[in-house]
Amino acid sequence: MRTYIKELRWGNFILLRGDMISNYASNYGEWCEVEVDLYKTLLSEGSNVIEIGANIGLHTIPLSKICGKGSIICFEPQPPIFNMLCGNLAMNNILNVMPYNKAVGDRCGSVVIPVSSYDKPWNYGSFSIEKGYNSEGDYDASPAQPSPAQPSPAQPSNALI
Repeated sequence: MRTYIKELRWGNFILLRGDMISNYASNYGEWCEVEVDLYKTLLSEGSNVIEIGANIGLHTIPLSKICGKGSIICFEPQPPIFNMLCGNLAMNNILNVMPYNKAVGDRCGSVVIPVSSYDKPWNYGSFSIEKGYNSEGDYDASPAQPSPAQPSPAQPSNALI
C-alpha cells in the first residue's frame, strides 16, 4: 500500500497510488463534483447526514463543510481505507464527522472483510461485501486481483433506524 498527500479542491487528502478514485482526484482536483453540487442543493447549514461507504472521505469532507454545524455519521468497512479516511478528517480539522469502521447492511450480524494488499491498480471504492474485490473488471490495463482473502475481525452491521 503506497499513499501520498495532495491538495485538492476540498482540502488535503491522503490518496492511494493505483486506486482509480485517488487517481481521478489527483488529476482533476476533485472526485465527482457533480454529486457534491447536488449535495449543495439538498443540504444546508445544520443538516445531518449518514454516509455508507465513506471510502477515504472525498465526499465526507465536502459534506462536513456543507453541513457546518450538522453532523455526518459515516461508515467504511475496509480497515486500511478507514485509516486513510480518519487521517484525512484529522488533516483537514474536520470535527463534525463521526467515522465508524463497520459494515452496514439490511440486517444485524457479522461479516468477514477480505484483506487486500492495496498494491494493484483497482477501484477500491467499489469494494462490495457481497462481491468483495470482484465487483469490477480490470482498471488501468492491470487485472483487478487482490491478494488472497484472509480472515479479519468481523465488523458487525448495525441497524441505523
